[in-house]
Amino acid sequence: MLLGIRWKSMRLKIIAWSFIPTTIILGAVALVMFIAYQQVTEDLVLERNQDVARLAAGQLTTELSEYSGILTALARTGDIYRADPQSQQAALERSGNRLVVFDGGVLILNTHGTVVAADPPRPDALGSDWSDRPYFQQILRSTGPVFSNITPDGLDGRDVITVAVPITDEQGAFRGTMVGLFRLGDITISPFYGSIVKLRLSETGSTYLVDETGRLIYHSDISLVGQDLSSEPFVQQVLAGRVGSLRTQDAEDEDILAAYAPVPGTPWGLITEEKWATLSEAGQEYRYFLLVLLALGIIVPALVVTAGVQLLIQPINDLNAAAKAVAMGNFGHTITVNTGDELEELANQFNRMSAQLQRSYNYLEQRIAGRTQALSTINAIAAVVSRSMDLDETLQDALDKTLEITSTEAGGVLQFNEDDAEAQLHLTAQRGLSAAMVERIGQLPLDTDITVQRAIRKGRPVIRERADYPEGAWRSLLADEGWQRIISIPLVTKGKSIGTITLFTSSADMLIVEHIQLLAAIGQQIGVAIENAQLYAQARQLAMAQERQRLARDLH
Repeated sequence: MLLGIRWKSMRLKIIAWSFIPTTIILGAVALVMFIAYQQVTEDLVLERNQDVARLAAGQLTTELSEYSGILTALARTGDIYRADPQSQQAALERSGNRLVVFDGGVLILNTHGTVVAADPPRPDALGSDWSDRPYFQQILRSTGPVFSNITPDGLDGRDVITVAVPITDEQGAFRGTMVGLFRLGDITISPFYGSIVKLRLSETGSTYLVDETGRLIYHSDISLVGQDLSSEPFVQQVLAGRVGSLRTQDAEDEDILAAYAPVPGTPWGLITEEKWATLSEAGQEYRYFLLVLLALGIIVPALVVTAGVQLLIQPINDLNAAAKAVAMGNFGHTITVNTGDELEELANQFNRMSAQLQRSYNYLEQRIAGRTQALSTINAIAAVVSRSMDLDETLQDALDKTLEITSTEAGGVLQFNEDDAEAQLHLTAQRGLSAAMVERIGQLPLDTDITVQRAIRKGRPVIRERADYPEGAWRSLLADEGWQRIISIPLVTKGKSIGTITLFTSSADMLIVEHIQLLAAIGQQIGVAIENAQLYAQARQLAMAQERQRLARDLH
């Protein structure tokens, strides 16, 4: 007894039986709810950021269309599509206010890809052949605006982003290309970058735009613009044209959520990053709430059970004392409980049990003795029938052992003729029967003997007295032989009766077997043994036939 606590007491067990399961269940429920909440939250966050990235990419396309629209409107004017370089240069200069959004300038390429005009002036580019530029080649195949990857086409070879539109005349014939340039990295003054910044995609994370090669067009950290991120998994996904989101780690090995979507009408991809810890902060409050619920679910039931156990324990203690008295042999001992509930009923039942306990013990001993005898009988039968696989020997041994166990004087084994199983029984083994009896039952039709007939059809042992038989030759023969009682035990295998063991005794007062189930078990045991012997004989015959066939083949 540690600290004055009886660890094996009923009071402690009742408390434990209520406390521990409650704790386990509530803990499991809280854990499942928390995991489910986290999973649902994660799925919702993934979907939400994915949708935000897709919508932002669409919004960025709308913003970019304004720039291509400015160029398209100017390209459709006569001074531009007439393809006169001087007129084109003058038109660019007159439209300077509209073209100021292109901080890298605007250039015009003729149908061969040669730079013929620029604003502001680009002496370094005028007359240059830019027909190898990807955006020019794409313009030749497309009638819409084309946005380029990062390219060194700016002043003095500076990296820029270009938007190119075709120049067409009134008949729709291609007359050249107008190219607007945005300088890379001028986030603070560039209208192009202003269009991205005003999307306000992530206030706590990072937003960046990559071109088709994986280089950064825009990043929240301006120092990273121009770097190559093509090896990042989410960059590869977005450049493959996929929309999605995934959890990964940043350069500092912190968990982040990256959402990505291609920008329609461009070869670019828009990506947002959020720290996962920031996104999951809202779930912390629910975690603490679940912990509080768990604590209440443990403490409150424990207090209630502790208070209630005190009211229950006294009648149980009284019952325990009475049980000890009965265990010491005081079977007349009784107790009085006036609780009006199950405990009072239990006390009344205990009192009745005390009075009947001795009789129950005696009856139990008799039952055990009977069961032991029955088990010994079955084991004896099994031992006998398993000694040999020879059918005749098995039948004779089984009959002899059955006669010995049942203390009967004579008997025989009757089996169905395989060719006429419904009508004819054959005597295949016998012990103690006279020649007249053997002749009488040697070829026994099923409907001749009522006892055998009922045993076969009912599938259970049948015991009949000689006086139960109708007057006739069979009853006269039984009287001449001195048989008073006939027992027919069906031989059953696989739920089918294959014959009977029929026993004869001259003493009608003799107790053959205590339980009819024992006779049935004997029949089933012998039936299985007969079937095994038959199968063995068939297998042996088959083996012999195969051996003869093999020898015949060898001789020929």
